[in-house]
Amino acid sequence: MQNVIIKAVKQAKKVRKTLSKTFKMAKETGIQDLWREIYPKKNQYSFYSNKHMSWSRIDMIWMSLEVKSNVQEIEISFWADHNPVKVKWKGLKRKLRWTLNQLILKDKEFIQTMEKKLNLKKKRIGKRKLHCKMYWILPRHISGD
Repeated sequence: MQNVIIKAVKQAKKVRKTLSKTFKMAKETGIQDLWREIYPKKNQYSFYSNKHMSWSRIDMIWMSLEVKSNVQEIEISFWADHNPVKVKWKGLKRKLRWTLNQLILKDKEFIQTMEKKLNLKKKRIGKRKLHCKMYWILPRHISGD
């Protein structure tokens, strides 16, 4: 019995030593547990021990506080004995712009179809000079829009 107690004490000291090194390294690198930063007083855990019938340990989300403003939500998901911590990013708002799928330019069937349609349009137009704006409209006419 005494051996078990001594072993448990040694194990606890080893864990404390490892944790202190981890926290020291985190401080040196400028990272923090973001969940604890956002919810400093909230008691929520991410692991349930069936053996001990208790909740323990929270998974840590280590990151620089510089990215804190990019986090929309951080929460512990409850659906198993080990519940993952979910981080939802705000993301960057970008203006979407249309771009041509360049793979179609390598499709031989597509190229042949476009050449036929362009030749038909050229025959219809004849030798008339086109205004430069017509070259922008031409692809819509070819595609049938």
